[in-house]
Amino acid sequence: MSIRHGTRHFPDNRLDAYNLKLEQNGGFVGDRVRSKAFTLILDGLREEARRSGPDPLGDTASEDRPSLDDLLERPGSEAGAVVARAVDLYAAAFADVVRRFLAEDEWRGTERVVVGGGLRESRLGKEAIRRAGALLRAGGHTVEVLPIRADPDEAALLGALHLLPLGERDRAFLAVDIGGGNIRAGVVVPPEVGDLEGRVLFREHWRHRKEPVGRDDMVGRMVGMLSALVERAEADGLALAPFVGIGCPGEIQADGAIASGTQNLPGHWQEPDFNLPTRVAKSLGRIGGEPVSVLLHNDAVLQGLSELTRMRDVSRWGVLTIGTGLGNARFTSTEAWASV
Repeated sequence: MSIRHGTRHFPDNRLDAYNLKLEQNGGFVGDRVRSKAFTLILDGLREEARRSGPDPLGDTASEDRPSLDDLLERPGSEAGAVVARAVDLYAAAFADVVRRFLAEDEWRGTERVVVGGGLRESRLGKEAIRRAGALLRAGGHTVEVLPIRADPDEAALLGALHLLPLGERDRAFLAVDIGGGNIRAGVVVPPEVGDLEGRVLFREHWRHRKEPVGRDDMVGRMVGMLSALVERAEADGLALAPFVGIGCPGEIQADGAIASGTQNLPGHWQEPDFNLPTRVAKSLGRIGGEPVSVLLHNDAVLQGLSELTRMRDVSRWGVLTIGTGLGNARFTSTEAWASV
């Protein structure tokens, strides 16, 4: 089975929808629960507390999630209570966003939603996801809401395995996850017999959010990361497939162009004459003497594909990824789709 850029058809699943932009009051629904949203909620509670006394969190930054996780473990303290309240408010907003997706035709009948992105790796993020699921159940929804199982830094890299045709998943390959604040690149080792997940052998990570970079600078740095991974693999005696799977925000067209959804990336990624897969393939040239091929898909789709082994007991499932925006994708198993 040959897979194209932005495909909706995979061997065992169909991609029903992705990159949905649900609007509300002149903005996007997903903005209410992006990573920055929790910080804004907590800042608002701290400001309210300062009107009648000292800041209960003292010098702790609202972005300092490890410290906030520690405070969440102390609900009896004033600081812990403020953090717990922020988690409750964020969870309520997240539950409402999930409801909005479930009301869309493409998301009807969803049985399970997995949540990825940076917030998921913190204790407060996992607790917010748990509480959002409880609110949905209390409201009569039967959907499960779970944190994504893979490391947030590796989920999209692992999902890129499913861009490869089934008959070619016998060698390690390169994968990239492009986000609004980070680029992650890694060497993915194919799974053992009977497993669908594989593992990331080693990876490179660049936090570009605070650096003044443009699109071409980002692509150049990404190619440099991939080249470094190729050299490391060769030094370790690992034969790589001449393939790169890339996850990127936005709507991906069959020719590898990006139609929309790159507002959180610096520069102009949607220009008609810009084709990311072509540029990366040309820059890398060959791997192991073979011409490089590159496949591009949406980053939330790839994060969702990393969860395939946990979706064998459901027919319809989705993924929401919390980052600089809210990525989303909804899948139906091939068997369930055929019965519709």
